[in-house]
Amino acid sequence: MPTAAPTSVPVWEPVTDPSSSPQDDDTGVTVLTVTRGRPDLLQERCMASVRKQTVRVRHLVIVDGCPATRAALPESPPGTEVLYSPRSASDHSGPGRLARLRNLAVARATTDRIAFLDDDNEWEPEHIESLLSLARATGSPAVHSERIVLHPDGSPWLDGTWPWSRDPAESRRKYAFALACGVVTPGTPYMRDRADPHRRTGAWRDVDTNTWLFERDLLLAHPFLEEYTPQHETDFMGEDSVLLEELLDAGVAIACTKRPTLRYYLGGFSNCGGKGREDGFAWR
Repeated sequence: MPTAAPTSVPVWEPVTDPSSSPQDDDTGVTVLTVTRGRPDLLQERCMASVRKQTVRVRHLVIVDGCPATRAALPESPPGTEVLYSPRSASDHSGPGRLARLRNLAVARATTDRIAFLDDDNEWEPEHIESLLSLARATGSPAVHSERIVLHPDGSPWLDGTWPWSRDPAESRRKYAFALACGVVTPGTPYMRDRADPHRRTGAWRDVDTNTWLFERDLLLAHPFLEEYTPQHETDFMGEDSVLLEELLDAGVAIACTKRPTLRYYLGGFSNCGGKGREDGFAWR
């Protein structure tokens, strides 16, 4: 599947002094976060869990055209750089906008490896270390973890339905398929992200962006798709789903730690069922 080339770089506005952010670190990993309108979650979950990692990483935070979020981040811990990306009247939240900002952030990063963490999610302290160990052991340029799925209030996801399906009947069918594939276990919040290479009975291809650790060169060769079609929207394929399909089609070796080191909170645009979306949301 062809991938659109990244758009031209916008005018980044530094929020923190870039000279205070190291150009190198112990692991060669940059964590990229795009944020808008959730400064409390950004600081209390996302940024806090990045600081608690058992290995030292850089953290590049992109504030997506939200002055209130920018104002709430007057200072950042060492190793964190915050940039502000203004919006034009044609910019809307959605996979296209998010993909463009992620591609631009990958281009700006200088480390060998890239990880992503959304502003409302958090990692276990050993998340990056376990991914690095697997990458080094396997030589894979793309490794990922599994996850624990939680409701926005932190309670475990035990609903027996698939949160990313809009129709209730389809949600039950998708959960039943996930159960048959061994992706979920009834009565637990664990989800086993998998990237099965072959389309066969029982194959599963769903890996959340927040679980990945990529070689930066891989993302430069396979950037996130920036232009989406009505069919992408119908199939509910966002930037992470399209990237996974492209990597599998390209024969990229992918490995999984088999450890649920991501704490994934429901409530984002992909699983809120249309509720809570800001005005102007657009798939394209």
